[in-house]
Amino acid sequence: MKKIVFAVLSALCLAGCASNNKNNDFSGSWVISKILVEGIEQEIFNSNVNFTLSSENEYSINGNAGINNYSGSMYIKNGKITCQSDKFLKTLMAGPENLMKYENDFLKFLINSSSAEKKENTLILKNSSTKVELYFTQNISGNWKINSLIKEGVAQSIVESEIKITLSESPNVYKITGNSGVNKFFGELKIKDSKILISENNFGSTRMVGLPEVMEFETDFMQILSTSEDFILENGILTFKNKNSELSFKK
Repeated sequence: MKKIVFAVLSALCLAGCASNNKNNDFSGSWVISKILVEGIEQEIFNSNVNFTLSSENEYSINGNAGINNYSGSMYIKNGKITCQSDKFLKTLMAGPENLMKYENDFLKFLINSSSAEKKENTLILKNSSTKVELYFTQNISGNWKINSLIKEGVAQSIVESEIKITLSESPNVYKITGNSGVNKFFGELKIKDSKILISENNFGSTRMVGLPEVMEFETDFMQILSTSEDFILENGILTFKNKNSELSFKK
């Protein structure tokens, strides 16, 4: 078995500065969606952060920075972050030069963040002195089973169905497969600034025929999923929404 080596990241941690952001619960799994440095958007690769509340205002955090896994601790009160540099560790795997540079920048930006704010599906970490902003969206990866289907405000009878969501190699792009009642389907969705960028052309399915009521459900299921504009992940329920209807799942 390979031995995993950890390195202390204390050199990356700087003093935090004050923020007037309202204190929130940042618990959850978050995927990087955008990095701004002095207002300029940077190239990103897949990386994430998981926040777990360990005591009042203190979070255990861990994730993958692109190549290496990392872990640490952050104290967040009234939106102000206090970094505990001696509690940050990472593994020491090597990778392509451009990805290693991104990983080093990501970890430096993360640890140097001085304020935190949560807006709906978005977690924003900032450092006002260096003008760095990290934007994360909730991680929706996993296996999900149908919970409800609401069409134009009216709850519909549901049919056993499920989806599997995995983050692709491209940042902000998820692969989706599943069963919508009779047929199997596959597709992808892209999330940008906490909104879903999707079109019906991103989805395909088999063409089996079933009972009329099941086929009607399946049509509504695919129509909502393939035209979703927004999503909500709250209390373990993942909901896709378009202008008139919504489709929700639970693990």
